[in-house]
Amino acid sequence: MDSKHNLNSGWLIAIDPDKKADVISSIKSSTTALRQLKLFLEHEIRMLDHTDSKDYETPSWPYKQADRLGQLRALRKVLSLVP
Repeated sequence: MDSKHNLNSGWLIAIDPDKKADVISSIKSSTTALRQLKLFLEHEIRMLDHTDSKDYETPSWPYKQADRLGQLRALRKVLSLVP
């Protein structure tokens, strides 16, 4: 990652100010792990975005849809943390 990638402030919650630079450096140098995390999250989002027409035939469809939307919202929030 180069210096033009900004780090989401969520990574720095409860980090002592004197350790902030070390934490930022550590996260930015973890490119392989972050890339894999991003790929995983994007895959999970694509899987949840797919709605099968059979889903509409079940009486519990609204509950399944609400659960799916909640999962998507949470995954997208985590994805937004990945630099």
